Amino acid sequence: MEYILNYHSENNYQRFVNEAIIEFLILPEYSEEQLVSESVIKNSLNVPAFYYTNIFGFKVCRFRIPQSFKEFKLDMEVKVQKNIHGIKSGYVLDEITCYNTLHSIDFEIDNHLFLQNSYFTFLPDSILETFPKLTPNEHVFKYLVDLNKYVHQYFTYTPNITDVYTQAIDVVHLKKGVCQDYSHLFISIARYNKIPTRYVSGYINQGMGYIGAAKMHAWVECLIPGAGWIGFDPTNCLQSDEHYIKASHGCDYADCTPLKGLVRTSGKQATDHYVVVKAIG
Repeated sequence: MEYILNYHSENNYQRFVNEAIIEFLILPEYSEEQLVSESVIKNSLNVPAFYYTNIFGFKVCRFRIPQSFKEFKLDMEVKVQKNIHGIKSGYVLDEITCYNTLHSIDFEIDNHLFLQNSYFTFLPDSILETFPKLTPNEHVFKYLVDLNKYVHQYFTYTPNITDVYTQAIDVVHLKKGVCQDYSHLFISIARYNKIPTRYVSGYINQGMGYIGAAKMHAWVECLIPGAGWIGFDPTNCLQSDEHYIKASHGCDYADCTPLKGLVRTSGKQATDHYVVVKAIG
């Protein structure tokens, strides 16, 4: 399946910005499952873009803006071809082998980055113990499918009730939030059960009627012994497939922030974005 993906960002400032460095982590990942071509990025100030690769191997677009401005707009258009169809199965190794692998020292050391608590995903053990637990007789893939459904049902999707600073501990009590919040809670529970889990940022096919398709979306990927990394979207209670376009992954939202930077200004500022994802094949 092929897509034409358009991303538009608009940043407005109450007072003039004298100097700024602005970074965008929005380009779709290039991989065997996801081929990217015909990428075009333009901005309203016509400043040149510089690119670098972050610690997780994803391409970041950076702008250094030396002149004064009060508005900065960015538009990206890119073609993406997905080379997968359907969802991946995690039933490669048996239940006991998977469980023992997850609890082995070597496996924990190799995947420690996606097993540790982080600012957004931290929950105390007293709360984590109330959530579903993986047992030796349950296959880890089945557990994750059930956990995906559990987190989906735990929340009521509610825009604007949380923000980019909201932590898992906050949404446990609210039981409301958006895709970022669903993903952070899922990650907290999965890591507590020794399943390496990473936060994913990207886009979803807008023609499927999925929740969260109007802007950049968040889901998770879990490492299942023998099967590899498999994506789960608790917001929509789905597994990721050809309708999901990955941009980046990390430990939590902080590693996948689509827009960040430093600006020399005072007063209020407002940032917004939208995406258009059209399937063309």
